[in-house]
Amino acid sequence: MIMKRIGQITACWLMLMPLCGCELGQNDEGVQDAQAESSAANSEFDPFDDLAGRKTNPIAPQSEEAFIAAYRKAYEAGDREALLDLIFWDDIDPKFAKTHAASVIQGLGEAKILELKFEPYDKPEMKTFEIAGSVYAANLEPRRNISINRKAAATKLKPERTYGVRTPVGIHDGRYYFCGVKLVEETDSPQEDSQPEE
Repeated sequence: MIMKRIGQITACWLMLMPLCGCELGQNDEGVQDAQAESSAANSEFDPFDDLAGRKTNPIAPQSEEAFIAAYRKAYEAGDREALLDLIFWDDIDPKFAKTHAASVIQGLGEAKILELKFEPYDKPEMKTFEIAGSVYAANLEPRRNISINRKAAATKLKPERTYGVRTPVGIHDGRYYFCGVKLVEETDSPQEDSQPEE
């Protein structure tokens, strides 16, 4: 039952990515690693058991340059808490919290950042979408995309891997954050998943 639920959450996030402006890189091993990290959150040892009730950091970076510098510094230092402080946690749906966290810290401790840059946000507005009768959207209006490319060296157990993702960043009270996903409306009678609005 737990593994089925993990699969549903991961599938939801992969559906979510194009709607939020997120795009995966060409190497899907990064996706598998993110899924493994998210799955680990439901094992006996839960590395994400501190996410419940997490609050948005009120002193996040105030510019694109500062956001990039903060992410790079935290990632290269292996600072998990500083990375999670870059996520906008307000109203994040609990079902997606672990997946958001796993995406932001993906490869931490083993991968190096190859490229980190802001790009135009190419969606005119955040689209809502429906899963099993519930409607979801971004918890913060996306303003820009950030492109993150990482590379992990080969080990005895894994080949060399690259991770690539494009994910939206929004601004709240003049500070920059990774956008999350919130529940907009939950119905009593689940229906088949709808297609994103055009």
